[in-house]
Amino acid sequence: MPRTRMPFGVTAQFPNRSGAMVNVAGWAIHEWYCDGCPARSKRGGSTDQAEIARQAQAHADACSGMPK
Repeated sequence: MPRTRMPFGVTAQFPNRSGAMVNVAGWAIHEWYCDGCPARSKRGGSTDQAEIARQAQAHADACSGMPK
């Protein structure tokens, strides 16, 4: 069942193959994290929101972690 509201601070979400969400969070320093596995973006990585969104989408396409 799809979520109707994003968690506070999340600016974008990408569903993976199992229904877990890969969340993009932050306003000044952007990062992504997966609800289905322990993967997340590197600290001190890109601050470009478009690049972080591309990384999050790539992870969502490859990840099959189950929603927690």
